[in-house]
Amino acid sequence: MKIITKEKAMKLIDNGAIIVDMRSPVSFRDGHIEGAVNLPLKKFTNLLMTTPDKKKKIIIYGMNTNDEDIIHGFKYSEKLGFESVFVSDYSNLK
Repeated sequence: MKIITKEKAMKLIDNGAIIVDMRSPVSFRDGHIEGAVNLPLKKFTNLLMTTPDKKKKIIIYGMNTNDEDIIHGFKYSEKLGFESVFVSDYSNLK
């Protein structure tokens, strides 16, 4: 997995990266990174299947980088041919 620092994440976000919060809707409501969309695993995979630009930069985060949904989401994005999917955890980005 491509785990990134907060600094790299902020640069990517400033340059138009999609930031996806894969935590539960309750956790998202209680606090999230500005500009993030809340897409638990199933919704995230649907986003990937409908995004034609495989070079689009995407940052996914959860409670930690060992979260099963984060791992599955990252692996699925690779399987579909996405080249620039990065991973972080919420505490690292806030």
